[in-house]
Amino acid sequence: MEANEAFVESVRGALRSLYDPAGLRSHPLLVQFRLSERDNPALALRDTLTRAVEAMRPSDDVPEDAHAWRYYEVLLYRYIQQCGQQEVADQLGLGVRHVRREERAALEVLAG
Repeated sequence: MEANEAFVESVRGALRSLYDPAGLRSHPLLVQFRLSERDNPALALRDTLTRAVEAMRPSDDVPEDAHAWRYYEVLLYRYIQQCGQQEVADQLGLGVRHVRREERAALEVLAG
């Protein structure tokens, strides 16, 4: 696994544990983001990841069908709002396989 791919998987793992303080408390991203010395490292990591997803929100002048919106919405629904892939697919009018591809691409953008 190349370094970038490993980082994408690390980000995915942290997002999956976004609301699990025990899972975030020992996550490797704490060290990478220099959050392990904070008063509440798990909360600091959750805030960092949440802000990173929110920072992907396109401006209102970006067309609704742009990839930027799709990537933001997939990450928002899947990880911040904790929706399943089928629920996200239904909400966005896509198939589950398409959501998986979009999710992977969105994670790569976020990790970048």
